[in-house]
Amino acid sequence: MRDRVRLWLSVLVSVKEALRVVEVLETIVSSCFGPDGRQVLCTKPTGEVMLSRDGGRVLGALHLEHPTARMMVSCVSSHLRRAGDGAKTYIIYLCHLLRELHAATDKVRTHWARPMGNTGKSVASGNSSPELASPFRHKY
Repeated sequence: MRDRVRLWLSVLVSVKEALRVVEVLETIVSSCFGPDGRQVLCTKPTGEVMLSRDGGRVLGALHLEHPTARMMVSCVSSHLRRAGDGAKTYIIYLCHLLRELHAATDKVRTHWARPMGNTGKSVASGNSSPELASPFRHKY
């Protein structure tokens, strides 16, 4: 049970970190999203100045050091090569997906941390019912 709790805590940290990264990318692309979207002024790694509201070009022009951010932009680039469009929508959908996943994992963490009955022990200490052992266990 403790290994399962450690796994869930690492998932929580990973989701939270990914959410923080994608929220920054969402802030960048949402400024140029929609009919009233503005153009973004960027400098490319070569030093060239670029003015665009194309999500793929804006994301490609970013100087990213964070490995998760680079991976996300790489996934967007792969999507663009296949679909030809949708970079801003991809980032916005990913951000919403991670927000919902973070909310769901936060509920699980809260559930596991609550005391059970009069014992004062938490659900995470191994006193939970089998149905609560995994939040994604379904009865078929």
